[in-house]
Amino acid sequence: MAVFAAMLGAAAIAAPALAGGAGAPKVRTAKSAGGPYGKVTSLHVPNGESRTGYVKVISTVSEAQDATLTTGCIFIAKRGECPIVTRWFKGKKNISGDVHTTGYEFTLRPDRPKRFKVRFKATSDATRCIVARVDAPPDLDGFGYFAVNGQHACDA
Repeated sequence: MAVFAAMLGAAAIAAPALAGGAGAPKVRTAKSAGGPYGKVTSLHVPNGESRTGYVKVISTVSEAQDATLTTGCIFIAKRGECPIVTRWFKGKKNISGDVHTTGYEFTLRPDRPKRFKVRFKATSDATRCIVARVDAPPDLDGFGYFAVNGQHACDA
């Protein structure tokens, strides 16, 4: 898979479709809290409606890691505003402000995955790929994806 440009606030970030490596957190997505979790989850979100997705972040190292969750909208065919609005939650706490700007910081422990809920609202029927990116020092990135309104929205 190729490298896409994803929008994170006003800054563009490079988001490899297959990322990771030794020590990189595993980021998995699902339609329901109970799973099944995978690298890419397909969601249909009709214009004006909302759907919920879930993200699970799993440590791949034996010690605690400082990590940061960010998100972006990957543009495959057409540039512009992302027609999918996302709200991110840790439990009942809305963490969207952090996720969409500087990133939501948390500690990732080897024995306990972190779980997040994301609420998607479509402002059009456009197909987009929403990425959940978790950075863990030093330069270890994990990615999970939601293919919104198109099964192949996250394909290269």
